[in-house]
Amino acid sequence: MVAARSIAPTDPGWHDGLTDWQPLNTLFPIPVQTPAPVPPPILSPVAANPASSRVVTAAPVAMKSQVPPTPSAKPSVVKPKHGFYRRHWKACVIVVVALILILQEKMVRSNYEYRIKQEDERAYRERLNYARLYDRDEYNRLMQAEEIARALKR
Repeated sequence: MVAARSIAPTDPGWHDGLTDWQPLNTLFPIPVQTPAPVPPPILSPVAANPASSRVVTAAPVAMKSQVPPTPSAKPSVVKPKHGFYRRHWKACVIVVVALILILQEKMVRSNYEYRIKQEDERAYRERLNYARLYDRDEYNRLMQAEEIARALKR
């Protein structure tokens, strides 16, 4: 953060054991970075007028290091050439197909169960409606059974 200049070395800091805030450069000594040496100025040739002998300086240019880079050590972990799915694509296809078949079976089963439930409810409503119109005793028995079922659900 100091290198990024989001905080300054003179900003106050504190940690457990200190009695007062202190500048960060006293808490964490920061090594001073010396700037790169500036190359000497480049002299221009004397212009057509020999009387004017001006010295022209160029902006400092960062020079590349002449030291060859050190050979880096080989990584200890060798990555495989291909990913998991490329190496095991057949097994992945089998798993996906199996999941599709399982979900399809569950959907068919739930659809079948839903249709059976709907048919049972429709048949019960027809029976209840018939009993209400023509058979009072049967209607009373069905209503009592319905009340008991509601009480058990609570």
